[in-house]
Amino acid sequence: MKETYALLDMKSWPRSQHFEFYKAFAQPFFQIGCDLNAKALFSYCKTNNLPFFDAYLYLTMKTINQLEPFRYRVAGDEVRIYENVMISVAVMAADQTFRFCDIPYADNFVQFSANFKAAKDKAISELFFNDTFATNQANKGTVYMSVIPWVSFTSFNHASHSNDPSGIPRMVFGKMRKSDYTMPFTLDAHHAVVDGLHVGQFIEVLQGYFDEPGLLG
Repeated sequence: MKETYALLDMKSWPRSQHFEFYKAFAQPFFQIGCDLNAKALFSYCKTNNLPFFDAYLYLTMKTINQLEPFRYRVAGDEVRIYENVMISVAVMAADQTFRFCDIPYADNFVQFSANFKAAKDKAISELFFNDTFATNQANKGTVYMSVIPWVSFTSFNHASHSNDPSGIPRMVFGKMRKSDYTMPFTLDAHHAVVDGLHVGQFIEVLQGYFDEPGLLG
């Protein structure tokens, strides 16, 4: 998949000094976790016979692409601004091991859901290591996502390489609590390109989409 991006003007970027400060950290990622209220979205999906999983993945992709800092990627001393960002989500195969499923960007839910089905069917039919996996691992225009539907966790810690300089965000959803329809959510971001303010904005926008599920249409 072709990567399309522009380069950020570092001279006019207010965070250029913050970038220089954080990019050399041995562990530059920070994590913020919260509970999202999924009641309106879950009810809407149930009423309209829509897959809830597809719906919240799509709204998360929509939020990622709306907020520019989550499309920033570190490339040496430069910052790339990706035009569109896809998501790579872990899905379960029949043998109860997971595969990485890379879902291309789509600007509407119907297309996204079709893309997801095709990508998932392909991913679970192949071995964990395959040509698609190798190709997509080189693509930085993505966000890594996982879903832990068995646990309503209170914290989450990712496995990661000791040297992961590109700044790809990592997001995890947990099991929705049927008592109040809340879902645990964590977001890991590279501090060279993202601050707590931006994560707060992300969660606010995503929760807004969850609260207005008619936007799926």
